[in-house]
Amino acid sequence: MEKAQNIYKYKTPKSGNDEVSYFLTKGRVRRRSFFLRLFFAISLLIISNFIMGFYAFPEYLRWLEIGGGEVRNKTFLITYNIFEVFNNIILPVLSIIFVLIQGAKRMHDTNKSGWYFLLPVYNILITFIPGTNGQNNYGIDPRPQKVVQYFDQMKNKK
Repeated sequence: MEKAQNIYKYKTPKSGNDEVSYFLTKGRVRRRSFFLRLFFAISLLIISNFIMGFYAFPEYLRWLEIGGGEVRNKTFLITYNIFEVFNNIILPVLSIIFVLIQGAKRMHDTNKSGWYFLLPVYNILITFIPGTNGQNNYGIDPRPQKVVQYFDQMKNKK
C-alpha cells in the first residue's frame, strides 16, 4: 500500500470552529463561553485589587502615618508604584479590550455585526438570545457536532 493511500495516517483538516485567538474578532462564541470569559476578566480585576489591598495598602498607610515625607523603604515605594500603574491602568484597559472582542464574537454568533455590542441596551438583549444554528455570515457553528460517523463505521446497504 502506498503512503498516499494509507487511511490510518490521514490527518483531518483543522476545524473552522476551533478558537483562533482570544484577541481576534474573527469567529463566533456561544453564550456559555462568552459569560465564562466575562467572568474570567472580572475575576482577574477583583483578584488584582485584593492583592493590592492586602499587600500594598497597609504598608502605604504606615508610610502616610509617619508623615509621608521621607520614605524608609524605597524598594517598597517603587514596587508599589509599578503595581499601582499595572493594577489601575494596564489591567483594566486589557480587560476592556478583551471583553469588547469577546462581545463582538458573541454578536457574530447571533449573525449581527460586532459593532452592535457598543449599543448600551441592545447588546444586553442580543447577548442573552441563542446564536444561529449552523453556519452564518461570520463562520460555522462553534458548537461541536454531537454525532460523528466515520466512513469505516458505515454499514453497507445492499
